[in-house]
Amino acid sequence: MNFTNINDPSGVAALLESLRSSQAWADLQNKPAPQAPASAATESSDIADSQPAAGPSTSVASLLSQLHPPQPASAPITSPGTSAIPERLSRPRREDLRGLSFQQSLPHVVTLSEDPTFTTAIAKMREDQNDLEKRLWSERQQLCQAQEEKVKVATTKAKMLGTGISQREAMTMTESFHKELQKFDKERVIPAWDGLVMQQQIELERMCVPTFFATNASSDLERQKRVIQLLEGITGPEQ
Repeated sequence: MNFTNINDPSGVAALLESLRSSQAWADLQNKPAPQAPASAATESSDIADSQPAAGPSTSVASLLSQLHPPQPASAPITSPGTSAIPERLSRPRREDLRGLSFQQSLPHVVTLSEDPTFTTAIAKMREDQNDLEKRLWSERQQLCQAQEEKVKVATTKAKMLGTGISQREAMTMTESFHKELQKFDKERVIPAWDGLVMQQQIELERMCVPTFFATNASSDLERQKRVIQLLEGITGPEQ
């Protein structure tokens, strides 16, 4: 859609001429004026006598309001000596950020990423997560090493007796090891990981990151995952 340049007199004149010849203009001109309430007739008469008669400019403004959708209000202009509302106070409430879609979250995330304090906090959270992952992996490796030692002892003992490890004994040791790993995952890894996720959700909500709050709903987690991926892309690769 092409819009007339408000600073072009010839363009504005052409627009007005087009409006005057339109059916909407005719309908507006023929529209009867609203009647003032009887109780306010005298007061309305006095006001009318003191005000200039409505001219074409008023009708054009009314017509334009009918032909064009309302435009977003521009940013407030502060007069000398006044200050704008601090950015931290103008942010949406945390509750309002929870339900945003990924697309709606984009401008908020970009704004946050421009704050060095915010990017430093994100980097620290990433570092804490890496530390936990390394710790859990190390503990798991210790279990694997302990299992290897058990196999070595059993093999050495069988050789000393002049026999090999039986298939039944091998299966028993394997099943025991798998159960030990499952117990480790259930009682150590999953609780530690879930605790970290909730801690991050709470912290990111406190930092006004869209979509974040403590939840385990799959749809919410999917939105949060996409926002985290965006944050990682904006704040840079891991060090």
